[in-house]
Amino acid sequence: MPTACAGPSLAGREQDAATIAATWMQTLGYDHVETDTYGSVIGRIQGDTGAGPTLHFDGHLDTVPATALDQWTHAPYGADIDAEHIWGRGSTDMKGPVAAMLCAARLYPANGCAAQSPSRPVLPKKNWKAQPCKLSSRATPPIWL
Repeated sequence: MPTACAGPSLAGREQDAATIAATWMQTLGYDHVETDTYGSVIGRIQGDTGAGPTLHFDGHLDTVPATALDQWTHAPYGADIDAEHIWGRGSTDMKGPVAAMLCAARLYPANGCAAQSPSRPVLPKKNWKAQPCKLSSRATPPIWL
C-alpha cells in the first residue's frame, strides 16, 4: 500500500493523502469507498442487519503550514524516522490516527465483533458542524461522545 505523500497536504491541497486513504480502504477490503464533492473519502464496511449503533471514525488529512523553518530540527514534511519517532507535520495530528482508524475498522469484524448495519452516526461533540453523515440512511439522532 502507498504510504507517503509527495508533499505537504495543507488545507485545500490534501488530494494525495485522500488518494492514499481511498487506496488503503480498497486494499483492506472495505465494502464501499467514495470521494464526495468536498474531497472527503468515505468508506463503509457493511455490518449485520441489526438495529444497533454505527461505529464511526472521523479524522482529517490536512496539516497546518510550517513556520519558522530555521528552528526545525527535522524537515517539517520529511517524515524522518529514528529509533523512537516519526518526525513531521501530520504524524500525530492526524495522519497517524487516520491510518490506525482505517486498519481498526477493517479488523473490527475480522476479530469476532458483531458490527451492526448503519443506523446512527457517532460525532465528536454536540457543537461540531459538518456535512450530514453519509454512513446513515435513517433519520435517527446521532450518538454524541
